[in-house]
Amino acid sequence: MGIPAAVSMFLAFTKSFNPTIKWCFIQSYPINCEKYNDDEFECLRGEKGTLYQALFAIGPMIIGFFIISFCMTSLYRHVRKIERSSQRYRASGTPSSRRMTNKKTKQVFKVACWYVGVFIWIWAPTLTSIILNKGFQIFSYYLVLINAMLLPIQGFLNALVYSRNDVSKFMNVAKRRISSSLFSSSTAIRKNVDKMINENSELQEESSTENIDDNDRIEENH
Repeated sequence: MGIPAAVSMFLAFTKSFNPTIKWCFIQSYPINCEKYNDDEFECLRGEKGTLYQALFAIGPMIIGFFIISFCMTSLYRHVRKIERSSQRYRASGTPSSRRMTNKKTKQVFKVACWYVGVFIWIWAPTLTSIILNKGFQIFSYYLVLINAMLLPIQGFLNALVYSRNDVSKFMNVAKRRISSSLFSSSTAIRKNVDKMINENSELQEESSTENIDDNDRIEENH
């Protein structure tokens, strides 16, 4: 809490928060004015925007990726170590018991991969946009659009990663209920169709019987 507040106050004091194409960010004003040394593009604010952007935007992004990767790897190795140590004290060392023992390790590995993957998926377009803009003077509208869509949903995607098992269980229960309701509906429809067919056949038999009786009466009269 203290570090972000201190960094924000420092950037505000140095006038490094300025409008960009998509939002207010660490940026010189006019945009990229520090790239030019002539009087026509003199910087009005944030002369060290590129430096501060590298220190307080790109740097924490890269450091965060390595911290998350390290934490997820450490968690995976810790769970694997516990399961392997518990496997030694099992009474039976059958292959099925070993597979059951490694179940938690596989679950933790999948969650770790999903969590790191979400972080890369969210922040890779932002990092690419900054590098293209600052290093090569290239602006991509599609990257800006992707950033605007992905950045606000990072917390939601992280919640989906950690509740993935609960969501999958809910989806399985929903599928079973939907399939059972569809099966019961199809069974009811099939019964109604069979009933209608039987009623139609009975009516046809009655009508044919009545026609035969009428023909017999006509023959008797003649």
